[in-house]
Amino acid sequence: GVGSDLSLGSWDDDVALTLVSLQMAWSMEQSVIVGSRVLDAVGGITRLRKTKVQQASLEVLKSPDIPSILIETGYLTNPEEAKRLNTPSFQKQLAAGIGRGVMAYFYDAPPEGSLVAWQKANGVTPASYTVRRGDSLSMIAQRFGTTMAALKEHNALKSDGVQIGQVLKLPGGIEPATREHKIQSGETLSGIAARYRVSLAELRRLNELRADRILVGQVLKIPAS
Repeated sequence: GVGSDLSLGSWDDDVALTLVSLQMAWSMEQSVIVGSRVLDAVGGITRLRKTKVQQASLEVLKSPDIPSILIETGYLTNPEEAKRLNTPSFQKQLAAGIGRGVMAYFYDAPPEGSLVAWQKANGVTPASYTVRRGDSLSMIAQRFGTTMAALKEHNALKSDGVQIGQVLKLPGGIEPATREHKIQSGETLSGIAARYRVSLAELRRLNELRADRILVGQVLKIPAS
């Protein structure tokens, strides 16, 4: 299926080309999602020149089998950025932020059979959550089935404000809550996925959908994270 390794030897040229095109579309979609997660995670560490994922026709970004991202951490021609990039503490911060972004992506749509997939299926949440663009403390509390008061106490927060890239510790034993969305006229599955900032693959999996077709009045489960 789309999202898994392709073996095209047994298909004729037309079918193989169609399969590669579908796989490339999936790979590009997932690459944008993982790029967004990384941007959100590093937004609180360094100044972002772009707040949205940029797409380019680079060979290293054209793998049909896996999502690919290219991260520009700064410019050596900029003395201030070059100095920061040469600082071990900043390097460590930046690497940790990128790692959190990648892990957030894997928790959203874990590969089948992976440890993350097992943890999510069994209600094991990550120890922390990186605040994304558009998040609020109340939204995060609802997403993980807890209260704002519990989050504030667990993170020693004095106010309800949160910043993009901020890392919040999650109280132990929290099971992510799912939401429901009733399809309205004119809505599409991709539009709903974008609205709730989840992947199409995860939306299909949770609702056992074999295609992207949806009907007015249909109720979809929305992934918690």
